[in-house]
Amino acid sequence: MNVLKAGGMVMALFGVSCASAETVAPHCPAVDVRHAGEKVDATGLRVAVFSAVNRGEASIEFPLESGSTNIIHGRYASTEQRVLNDGVWKEYSPNLDEMLAPTRTMIIAPGEEAEFWFDVNGLLLNDRRPEMEYSVVVRTVSGCVYRSLPFNPSK
Repeated sequence: MNVLKAGGMVMALFGVSCASAETVAPHCPAVDVRHAGEKVDATGLRVAVFSAVNRGEASIEFPLESGSTNIIHGRYASTEQRVLNDGVWKEYSPNLDEMLAPTRTMIIAPGEEAEFWFDVNGLLLNDRRPEMEYSVVVRTVSGCVYRSLPFNPSK
């Protein structure tokens, strides 16, 4: 009988810990991210342009570079590459710059679309290989992670 009571208490405690863990984890709305071209910003930096469509029921918030209204902060974005349709993504030219913390954010409401820019770690200047495809991975303030559809700026 004591073993049954102890097992029941363990199950009750396990259920409580699972329930509280679920409330702490962020809910990540569905967001579509795709490459939409490239631009040269006001400082002469060549950037890739991405479109993000929030298909979820909650707003998302991307951290921005200091002084920018739409350049994703380098700590919250990375570029990855793979051979066309290979399936294995690898980091492309990691960003090793020490940057100030983000000072502002871009909020995308449910059902809205917004454009953000990212410098894609030199990809637009150095390495336009046609046999490769690239993807940008962005992270929100709440920790949600989104991967863009594959793209190749050489095409």
